[in-house]
Amino acid sequence: MSSALELRKVSDTLKERVVQSHLTGESGLLKLFSELTVPDTFEPAREIPHIAKQMAEQTAVNLETIISAAIIILSHSTADDVFTAACQLSSELDPKEWFSELNLDRSVSLRSLIENGSDAVLAEEIQSFRTRLGNKSLPNRAEMLFRHVQVRQHKDIPVSDPAYFRISALKEVDELRIGIVHGSALPRIARSRSENAMVFLHEAAFVAIRSIMHAYRIELDWDQLMQANKEAAANA
Repeated sequence: MSSALELRKVSDTLKERVVQSHLTGESGLLKLFSELTVPDTFEPAREIPHIAKQMAEQTAVNLETIISAAIIILSHSTADDVFTAACQLSSELDPKEWFSELNLDRSVSLRSLIENGSDAVLAEEIQSFRTRLGNKSLPNRAEMLFRHVQVRQHKDIPVSDPAYFRISALKEVDELRIGIVHGSALPRIARSRSENAMVFLHEAAFVAIRSIMHAYRIELDWDQLMQANKEAAANA
């Protein structure tokens, strides 16, 4: 198995190995039953393998739950970093376009205006704004970015595809991530949903990159970038 996403391919093997670990005494299940007082009707030869199988099934379910959650958390983190960087870059390349995002009602002293000038005061405010971007939610940063640059979708991804970027879908995935991180227990998330969320979040990150590139005419060799990603994944 080269990826956590391939869990389904080895699920049966995993369960078989867990069952064997219980039945051979490796897991301590047999020792536990040897120390328990069980009813006379209890048939170890029949019931212990049944219990071992049920425990193996639960192990596979638990592992899938953890992997599904991890996939969403890590993918969200990637998109989070990209949107933060995209907002910071856009506000640096065209700061005047971002003045509307500042608190324009904030009081500024006359001394500061006289000593530093209005341009320096605004530059300082923009810089302070950049450092606080991480305090905003991912959907808020995305909405903010696309108020200032045009969204550039992938030309080969249709609207019907789960990967197609939408703010509404980004909000759904963000709420899912909040439930995972701040919930009292990990939610049961189907593999298909976690995989769709992963693909969507990765494409969302590329939408941010693509939009910034187009807005500011930044040249980037996509083939080289994708090749670097493939090589990094292969060496992981």
